[in-house]
Parts: sequence; structure tokens; C-alpha cells
Amino acid sequence: MLRGSVVCFGTFSALAGMLGWLGHASPDPGDRLVASGSMFDDVSAHIAALGPDGGWQGSAAQAYLAQILAQSQRAKLMRDLDRRTRGLVSTQAQAVADTRAWLIHEMIIVAAVGISCLALEESGLPGGQQVSLAVAVVVCTAALGVAIYKLVWLKHTTSQNAHNLQG
Repeated sequence: MLRGSVVCFGTFSALAGMLGWLGHASPDPGDRLVASGSMFDDVSAHIAALGPDGGWQGSAAQAYLAQILAQSQRAKLMRDLDRRTRGLVSTQAQAVADTRAWLIHEMIIVAAVGISCLALEESGLPGGQQVSLAVAVVVCTAALGVAIYKLVWLKHTTSQNAHNLQG
């Protein structure tokens, strides 16, 4: 007869595998990207300040001014892209961290139920095996269902973030 503790062990192993797919540490939230956004602000301001003085006239001055403005706009574009990337990295890191935390909590619950099932199985009480199996099946099915939902949600979030970055 199948034992509830074995079901819990299998579920715990599956959850551990899912956790492994998410890496072995919390993801980098992109905090290092904060400084680069202000760097692009500074670059844009410096470039804009390089405009020709009042003594410049003619088409050369206008061409130079157009180049300065274009470079300033490029720096602003880089700043905006950098901030957008930082936001997406942060959002993705938070989604992965939330999913990891959820899986860890599920693993703790399944381990606790597994220990309880083992105690029931070893107690020698009549029906202990059946109760152990019934409890394990309910808890482990719910844990796996929620874990799969969380991973699908993470995949959806990742897909949205990738789409937003391309947009």
C-alpha cells in the first residue's frame, strides 16, 4: 500500500526541483542600474551646454547646434531606456523572489505533513495508513497545483516583461 509519507517525499522533491529551476539565490533586483540613469542625465546636460556662443553665425553654427541637440536627445533616450530596463529587471526579480518564497513555504508545509504522515504510519493505529495517505494526497495535490499555477504566472510575467522591453 502506498504510504502518505512517500507521497509527501515525492512532492517535496518535485517542489525542490521547481525551486532549482528558479536559481539558487534571490535574483539581482537591478539596484546597480539606478546610478546609470543619473549619469545619463548629467551627460545630457553637459552636451546641451556645449551649444555655440552668441558669436557663432551661419550654417556651420546651425549644423553644430543641430548635432549638439541630437546628441543631447540620444543621451535622454539612453536615460529613458535605462530607467525602463531597471524597472523591468526589478519587476522580474520581484516576481522570481515571490515565486521562490512561495515554493519554500510549500516545501515546509509538505515536510511537516510528511512528518505527521510518518508518525501516523508508525503509530500502529488502525486506519493510520489510510488517513496518512488521504491527508498526503489532499495536501500534496494542492501544493503541486498551486506551485504549477505560480510557475505559469511567473512565465506569463516574464513574457509580459520581455514584450514590454521590446515595445
